[in-house]
Amino acid sequence: MATMPDMDTLDVPVRDAACTRRQRTDTPLQALVLMNDPQWLEASRRLAERVIRHSSDSSTRLDYLGEVLLARDWQPREKSALENALHTFQSTYEHDPARAEELLKVGESSRDSGIRSDELASWMLVTSAAMNLDAVLNK
Repeated sequence: MATMPDMDTLDVPVRDAACTRRQRTDTPLQALVLMNDPQWLEASRRLAERVIRHSSDSSTRLDYLGEVLLARDWQPREKSALENALHTFQSTYEHDPARAEELLKVGESSRDSGIRSDELASWMLVTSAAMNLDAVLNK
């Protein structure tokens, strides 16, 4: 039985054989899949919607994201990197809402239209980056 190509990239074991221990890998190709595959982008958008609905404060949102993904607080270095990424994405999408709208079209589920497109696109990319951290993937 063949697995999906992105699952092969992520070293998922085949389903017709026993696997007592998965190998732990971290490759550039895996990062490429996790940051660009439509399924992962849609998942990050849906998680971003959840985070945005949780609070109106960015710091509280990031703390909640850490709880959801890691069941712990972010390390100071991790949180700082995510805050910097958020500011970069916000400044980009505030000035180019058409790009935000284009990004939000990725995936099959409809987006929460009650959230501004620039805000949702910014948080979508922050959650995508957070989901790609080694601490999240290999916890």
